[in-house]
Amino acid sequence: MNIDPPLRYVPNSLIPSYEPGSPSLNKGGPIMSKRSQCSLLVIALLTAPISVLASGGEHHPAPAPAGEHHAGQAITLKGEVLDLACYIGHGAKGPAHAGCARTCAKQGQPTGLLADDGTVYVIFGSHEDPAVLGQVKELAGKRVEVTGEVFTQSGLKGLQVAQIKAL
Repeated sequence: MNIDPPLRYVPNSLIPSYEPGSPSLNKGGPIMSKRSQCSLLVIALLTAPISVLASGGEHHPAPAPAGEHHAGQAITLKGEVLDLACYIGHGAKGPAHAGCARTCAKQGQPTGLLADDGTVYVIFGSHEDPAVLGQVKELAGKRVEVTGEVFTQSGLKGLQVAQIKAL
């Protein structure tokens, strides 16, 4: 007599989901046995304190990937000021698009920097000196050198511009 409640396989899950009326998948199926689940739990609980002790009880974040900058890190980049509406919408960039880029930027479309390494940064100004954004709009579609701070939030890279000059 099978006294286990029926199980439902949940992809990417080590723990079965119980569903009334479904056939049991516990017989040789992809669900781990209760003994295996308990063993894994015990191993995890026993090894967690060891890793904390090995680190001296301190949190050590993983190093940032190559090319990744931490919030507030000063940087100087060269590249093209983009109007992001045209760039994201249909890949427009370069000298042939410079006039349209300036018009779109002046009309309030967001701007970005296509850095020489291929990274695109959303451009924004500081709350203390938003006047730099006027310079950015005038240089839309042109190659520039920008000094500022890089921020990353939810996978989006931003560049807070302190100085910008045409190349």
